[in-house]
Amino acid sequence: MADLIAECTPYFYPPSAQYEHEFPTVWELAQLLSGDSEGHALWSNIEGRIPNIPLKGQLDNSTAGVNYNSKNDPDCCE
Repeated sequence: MADLIAECTPYFYPPSAQYEHEFPTVWELAQLLSGDSEGHALWSNIEGRIPNIPLKGQLDNSTAGVNYNSKNDPDCCE
């Protein structure tokens, strides 16, 4: 059985820091590049298998009006 607490614990992988600027910031929606045919092919292959889980906060990373309890979240591993 998986360690459910460990799976939900945030972590940082130092070797990835040098590439951090190439990815969207936290809460920024990622977009595929228009000419990335490999990326679009991969996305079309997996898109239907990604669960449609509503946001637990705001896209601007604001927590205003958010009352979140991970113990009551059916999408969290606790």
